[in-house]
This record gives sequence, C-alpha cells and structure tokens, in this order.
Amino acid sequence: MSFIKAYVSEQVSLGRMTGPYMKDQVETILGSHFVSSPLAVVPKAGSKKFRLVQNCSYKDEFGVSVNSQIDSDDFPTKWGTAAQVAEIIADAPRGAQAACLDIDSAFRNLPIHPPHKAFLVIQCDAGQFYIDHVLPFGVSSGTGVQGEPMDAIVDILAAHGIGPSRKWVDDLINFRFPLSCTGTDSDPFRYAYGLTDIFRITTPLGVPWHQTKLSDYSYHAVYSGFLWDIERKYVSLPEEKRAKYLSKLETFLVALSRGRVSQHDAMSINGTLSHVTFVYPHGRAFLTNLCTFVASFKNRFAPRYAPHSVTSDMRWWHTTLSVPDVGRSLTSRGPLQDVGIWVDASSSWGIGIIVEGQWSAWRWRGEPGSWKSDGRDIGWAEMIAVELAVRTVEVLGHRDANVLIRGDNQGVQGAFTRGRSRNFQVNASIRRADIISMSLNILFTVRYVNTKDNLADRVSRGDPDPSMSRRLPSFMLPEELTFFLVDA
Repeated sequence: MSFIKAYVSEQVSLGRMTGPYMKDQVETILGSHFVSSPLAVVPKAGSKKFRLVQNCSYKDEFGVSVNSQIDSDDFPTKWGTAAQVAEIIADAPRGAQAACLDIDSAFRNLPIHPPHKAFLVIQCDAGQFYIDHVLPFGVSSGTGVQGEPMDAIVDILAAHGIGPSRKWVDDLINFRFPLSCTGTDSDPFRYAYGLTDIFRITTPLGVPWHQTKLSDYSYHAVYSGFLWDIERKYVSLPEEKRAKYLSKLETFLVALSRGRVSQHDAMSINGTLSHVTFVYPHGRAFLTNLCTFVASFKNRFAPRYAPHSVTSDMRWWHTTLSVPDVGRSLTSRGPLQDVGIWVDASSSWGIGIIVEGQWSAWRWRGEPGSWKSDGRDIGWAEMIAVELAVRTVEVLGHRDANVLIRGDNQGVQGAFTRGRSRNFQVNASIRRADIISMSLNILFTVRYVNTKDNLADRVSRGDPDPSMSRRLPSFMLPEELTFFLVDA
C-alpha cells in the first residue's frame, strides 16, 4: 500500500492525476457516474522497480469490465519484431550501425480523451478517489494508443532519410549505413546522420526521449531483449539476461525435484524459454513437453507433478543457457532456393529422397510394419524423410541458404515449420534436423504437394524412375535410426 500511496502522490505532483476527491465530487467534475477498477502492483520487466496497474479486465456484478467495452483492434500499431531486425542486419552493408532510444514514461505522457476519464478513476484510501488524466497501465487499448505516436515518429524520421527504424512499444532501434567509403584508417566510414539529427527533428514535436536509456550508434545494440552484433551479423542474449533466465530456470528445476509445481510457474518459464528460442531456434522442440504439461492443469490453483520428460527438457535448457556468448548467425540466407528436393515415406517399403535430380533410399528393417511402435507412425516416417534430406544437404556442402523441401504430409509441414510436435518421436527428429540447420545457417522450408505429384513417391516404394541416377553422397545414419532403416 505504501508503494501505491507514494506513486499516486508522485503522479499528482506531476499533474497526471488530480485528487483526492469524495465520490460525489468526482461525479460532479466528470458529469457522470464513474468506474474504479482494482489496482495491482507488478514488477517492471528487467528491473527491480514496480509498476501500478489498473485491472481493467475486472468484471462488475453485471459481468462488465472496462476492457470488455474496448475492441483493441480499433487501435492498431506496428510491431518491429526481432525477425525484422535480423533481416535488416543480414542484408546490411559493412559498416552499418544502430542506435537505440526509449520514450520516457511512454504511457504516462499520453492524455486521456476527457469523456473516457470516467472509466479510469482510481481509489487509494477508502473513499478517496483520484482522476487519472493520462494513459494508465492495464487498459487493453494502451499499446495501440501508445504505439501510434511511435509509428508517426518512425515515419517522420524516414521522411527525413533517417532509417530504417523499428519499434516495439516505446523502444526504437534506428540503423544507419555508411556513405561510399572503405572504412580504412585513411578512408573511415562516414554517415549521413547521428543522434543530434534525430533530436533536432523530434524535439520540436515534444518527444520525451529518456536521457539515460539511449545508446549512440555503434556496431552493437540491445533491442527486444537481444544483443545484436551488427558487424559479426550475430544475435545472442545479453549476459545479464542469460544469467537471469538461467537463475529462473534453476529455481524451476529445484521446484520440479521437490514435487508439484504450479501452472503459473510452468507458464512463466515456458514464456521465458519461448522468447529465447529466437536465439536458440533448435530449442523449440524442447518445449513441447512443457507446453503439454501447462495445458494439463484442470485447476490453475492446484499444483501438479510434472512428467520426467519435462525435467529432461529443462535440463537441456539449463545446459544450453549455462554457456555464455552463444547465439546464432544472421548471415543472409538469400531468397528461397529450389534445388529439387523431394521426400516421401511408405509404410511397406521405406524412405526415398530426391536432391538435384538424384535419389537415395532406405528400406525398413525386419517384417513389413514392424517399425511401427512407441509413437512411430507414418507421420514419424515422413519426418525422418525430411531429416534425411537435411543430412544430404549437409554433406553436399550447402550453407547460408534458404532451401525448399517438397513432401506430401501436411502434418509434417506444420510441425517442422513450428519446430516442434506433440509426438515425441517426431520431436526427436526435428531436434536433430534443427541442430544441423542451425550449424549451417540454412532455413529449410517444407512445402506440401499432392501425393500424385510427389517425385519421391516411387523412390519410397523401391521403384525409382530409371531416368534418374543414384549418385547422392552417403552418410552415417544416427544411431536412433539404424534399428529401423538400412541403406537400399
């Protein structure tokens, strides 16, 4: 309660709130009845500080809340995702740099439309009400309302030739590329603009940049929770973030070892690890069991024992996050390449692939259908076909590419694109393929084709087209597959 009182006092002194008032005084000032939603105090992300939030989703006795009367789609805004930043860096010329800026008190500097103030009154002490005059945290339209001025700032900077820029809520990352020069001691990189130019343009507009949360142009930038090395074309977690996430994971592992865990804790660690899969994309396949566990709760207030598979996956994440300065390459993969990769699997004979007009095949060991066990089904077989195509591309020497694979199983297409499957056998195949993909900086795009159009169909049945040759290089199957497949 002391934090709420101190916060309200500060906001009143800044002119963002007025009060305290009695109930009838508020009604007289606003000219109507009003709504006062419950308050909550939550920690700020990445900080030891706290934030006051109005629970505008709290429903009254009629089942109505402030947020239920708002359609957030009426407040659109652009989101500068990590994927967009990665694309800019991948295609950026040598010498590219970025600066990061932050709006000071972004929400609390945006005025509320006067008729809407009646929906955002807060109560501090009993019977003591305050009228809020600026955008609070907790209203569902908040990010859209705050995002629109930032969208305008990005557009204004672009109109002045400053960019590209991307923004996420109140954070802005702006890139600059060098003018024609070599970057040597005798011909250092020169640039068309700097931070002073951004301030020159935005200061007359009243943009309240945070003076301590900004970084000048350099070859490194922290944006969207990631550390971007523009010169190396590389993305990783900032060291303080890696240590923080590792500590959080260790706490969750201790809870798992002691017994039951809450849905809240499971959801929280799932959210954290889902975020960092941008740096560790092969980690997506190590979240499936956790997602299934989160969905298994019948009562969010009743803790549950997690299956051993969750603990095993969390240990993999612990090992992964324990290594500092690990990330992934952002070297441009270029446009989608069609090198003629077709894959297929048949239940009765085996697996066939075609790459660059040449084929390879593997037969099932043992009696027909004997491989079907322990979650291994035709979906698993089709995923193994994709994995074997990935391994073939590896031995052919491809890297830094975006490669097309065609197959006739839509379930495999979806699971491979998501990077995970509910079938743990399929998931294991995705994990192996992802590790290869990441090491080669290759994005494999699986595209569905009708079975009758799949060129690998005959190969998977042991009847390849005589016009094609078998000249693809061989490789050693992973041990997990040697029990089921043999080179044909």
